[in-house]
Amino acid sequence: MNWVKARDAHFLGLQTAVLCVACELISENNTPQCLACGSQALIGLSRVLGGSLRGQQTAQLIADAELDRLVREFAAVEKIDADTATRRLEQMLIAA
Repeated sequence: MNWVKARDAHFLGLQTAVLCVACELISENNTPQCLACGSQALIGLSRVLGGSLRGQQTAQLIADAELDRLVREFAAVEKIDADTATRRLEQMLIAA
């Protein structure tokens, strides 16, 4: 595999990065047409990915002991086994 060197890399800002469905190229573009092929089949990557992540709080790591305690408390309240409680809590954390 050939690795790209830093001097050959191209960086794009998320807010102006678009994917052309026709030619499958990602470019920085603020026009209604692909600059490579002229197609109007552009998808704004910021919109697809849910917008900018700047200014959002970073994820908090929970210590294993604390997570274990929370799962057991949740399981006791819900009257379910710990594995089911863990899955439900993971789904809740992903959705949050």
